[in-house]
Amino acid sequence: KVMVMNLVVKTSVVAVSWLVGMCSAWACTLPERLNVVGNAQQHEQVCAAYGRAVNFFERYGYTIDPAKVVGQVSFANKVILPAADSKGNPTFSSGVRVLGLFDRGSGVLQVTDERERWVKHKKRTYFKLQYTPSLYESVLVHELVHMLSKQFYRYSDYGHAQEEYIAYAAQIESLSIKERDRVLKACDFTKCTFSSEVNINDLVHFGNPHRFGVMSYRHFSSPEGGRVMLERIYSGDFKPVDFSQFP
Repeated sequence: KVMVMNLVVKTSVVAVSWLVGMCSAWACTLPERLNVVGNAQQHEQVCAAYGRAVNFFERYGYTIDPAKVVGQVSFANKVILPAADSKGNPTFSSGVRVLGLFDRGSGVLQVTDERERWVKHKKRTYFKLQYTPSLYESVLVHELVHMLSKQFYRYSDYGHAQEEYIAYAAQIESLSIKERDRVLKACDFTKCTFSSEVNINDLVHFGNPHRFGVMSYRHFSSPEGGRVMLERIYSGDFKPVDFSQFP
């Protein structure tokens, strides 16, 4: 009887532990109309990243309205850039495999499953660094910032470069101090700093996205960045050079 009781107790403890683990994985606050298609661990990763994205905006005086957050996050074996987004805007990088992709028109966010070998391949670097769980999760922060950012624009025809500027600034800021220092040290200050705000444009971003990301963070963390820059972007006071206007 003692052995049976011990077995029952141990089984109960295991069951409770499993339930607690499942509850902690799913017990997070996400907007009602933000749907996550994935397993418990992926749902937990989205929750954590969403919290960091919200905190980023709140730190600079912008409050997220959960009712305006509408979209879906899904995990896939491969995420490939299409020739154009859901609104027909060209991506200029059709066929390129990426870690994450947010489509502004549909609100769909696709992320490459962390279990895919490609995510950890030595040639698939993150700001020149090899994969770590926190670097992977920072990609989720980046893409969720895109999803949240659109509710602050006071005009509708905003472009691509300033969105990448904001998302990369948030992504790098979301890292631990130690990991952030590694990212910054991997990109020399003289080569990874905007010489002028004119350089915040699609051409510089497409040329080297992660280098653009470090440049964005350095500008954003300077006296000219932060809340001041966000206000300029969202009001339309700052708009990147639109190369489509050139003949």
